[in-house]
Amino acid sequence: RGCSGALAAFDAERGEGRAFDRADRVAELIFGRHVPRLDAVGLSRTLGLLRDRYFSRLDASFAPATAELETSIARLFVVTAVKARRKDKIAELFEAEGERLVAAGGDNEWHRWFAVPYVKRPGSDPKFAPYFEDKWADAVVASARNFLSTTFAAAPEPAMLKFGAARRERNRLAERVAALERELAGMREQKRSLVSKSVSASASKRVDASRKEGKNAKNVSASSVASDESASAYELPPPPPASVPSRDAFRTNGLTFKRQDAFSFHAPGRPVTHARFAPNGALVASAGDDGAVRVWSVAERDDDDDDDSSGVDDVVIASLHVGERAVGALAWDVASASRKENGNGDFSAGGVLYVGTRDASIRAWDVGERAVVADAAGDESFPHCEDLRCSPCGRWIARSAATRDPWAMLESKTSGEKTSKPRRSPLGRVEVWDAVTFAQTSSLPLGPAAPCAHELAFNHNGKMLACACADGEIRLFDVNAGRLVAKWRAHPKGHAATSVAFSNDNERVFGVGTDGVVAEWSLRRLRGLLSTVDVRETCGVDTRTRLALDPSGRAVALTSAVANGAVAAPERMRNDENAFSGTNEEVDGTPTGGLPRRGGFSVSLPGSGAAARCVDWHPTKSAVLAGCVDGACMLTTLEMSS
Repeated sequence: RGCSGALAAFDAERGEGRAFDRADRVAELIFGRHVPRLDAVGLSRTLGLLRDRYFSRLDASFAPATAELETSIARLFVVTAVKARRKDKIAELFEAEGERLVAAGGDNEWHRWFAVPYVKRPGSDPKFAPYFEDKWADAVVASARNFLSTTFAAAPEPAMLKFGAARRERNRLAERVAALERELAGMREQKRSLVSKSVSASASKRVDASRKEGKNAKNVSASSVASDESASAYELPPPPPASVPSRDAFRTNGLTFKRQDAFSFHAPGRPVTHARFAPNGALVASAGDDGAVRVWSVAERDDDDDDDSSGVDDVVIASLHVGERAVGALAWDVASASRKENGNGDFSAGGVLYVGTRDASIRAWDVGERAVVADAAGDESFPHCEDLRCSPCGRWIARSAATRDPWAMLESKTSGEKTSKPRRSPLGRVEVWDAVTFAQTSSLPLGPAAPCAHELAFNHNGKMLACACADGEIRLFDVNAGRLVAKWRAHPKGHAATSVAFSNDNERVFGVGTDGVVAEWSLRRLRGLLSTVDVRETCGVDTRTRLALDPSGRAVALTSAVANGAVAAPERMRNDENAFSGTNEEVDGTPTGGLPRRGGFSVSLPGSGAAARCVDWHPTKSAVLAGCVDGACMLTTLEMSS
């Protein structure tokens, strides 16, 4: 008899396990077996399995619905037990699920249900009468079936069922890549053949014409050579000459230009306003005045490959249209990149990109899914998004906003020409958002004047935020506490601080302003200016200059109003206590003095000479990305001597 009982219990448990592969079987197990038979232990075990296998894997937004479902099933069990006059079964259910029901529904909701066994006629009580009607029970059963079907459909597939899927997908993609490479090789060979035939045909025509005119063989030979050169120049035009310093000048300054590639993913003639490398450098996100945000991958060719057709393999991963002149800033979610790299997925498939628009909203765009997963609006009185940054820990999003665009082009009263010199700075605001709830949590105090923060920068752990402000000061904030830690005048009065960055060792701060000076300060001693370099000749003056820091901290890449960008390497100043005395200040200090210009060098990057509006440095390589006003993105590979 003991063996028979154990075998019966095993069969019952095996039947319950089989029922959990389909929603209709689970519903039949609950409403066809546990509730009619008043099996309180079996019902508690089934609800526990549902919570562990399915409900725990759902999004947090499903939590209220799952709690309401379990509460309704428990009420139906109690009503069925009252009708059968089995108070002992009600006690069993409350003993197994009572604490959880109280936690889900609250004391006010369940204290009267605990008294049901002591009520003489609960079906006649106005508080319980609706639950004793058949239509309520039918509604619970139908709702539970629909909810379980939705839950089972939304639950992720078990990992065991995905065995081999990733390997098969990789093999399929590898075969596809090999086929495309063979097709590309055939097209290149066909192109070479067509060019050769065209050159030969043109030369033959010239030779025949010369012979008819009675020219000698020497003239014919010269004509053939000239025709070859002419045809080749027509078919394969040489690149335009670059009005930049020679390679010898680069080497003299410890900087060697190796190669440059151009990418055109935006409307020709429309400026590329934002371009950022992904955290691991596999992808690039760019945006322009055409209103398109594009994410594309870059695979560098070998330096010895001179075939232009095999240059750079550029692939557009995803595109998002925001609206003409609507993109204010772009920022990659560093935390999502880390999850992609450490997980089973390949980050080259995409990550989360935050897009700040000029209508006070922030959009979270899942590049891999090609979908906007979140969209929220900030303070509508500060609609213009000047900059957007995500903390390295992935907890915070910082948005710099202004009442209007501070860099709007104005008509000069003297020359009648347009200039990018900012007019009177609009009011500014720095908002801190929670990256998980995607809601604004606080705003940082910029002071009574509320100057616009042109650029933001988080330090390595996301606890400190630096702001380059329109009043020429750099402000440091404690993000968690939401308070100002320190500030100092970074540029002379009348000039704005336009860009700021932390060094990777978290001991220095780099900045640049409209006065055309790049400076480096020590975080250990805020009054200690470490280095400066004058970049007015390579970047221009009274313009918005942005910088991107080399990961090694030896140089900075800069935007330029006269070239495709620039690279500057400040010369480290001596440890002179009076070198910058009076120009830095604590929170309650008063800024005085100006910014000295000393040492270092600055060189323009090669290219077409179109002005660079944005710049970024590759996170692991010596490569600079610049977005230009002609709609192209220029990727320049450099080599810096140690």
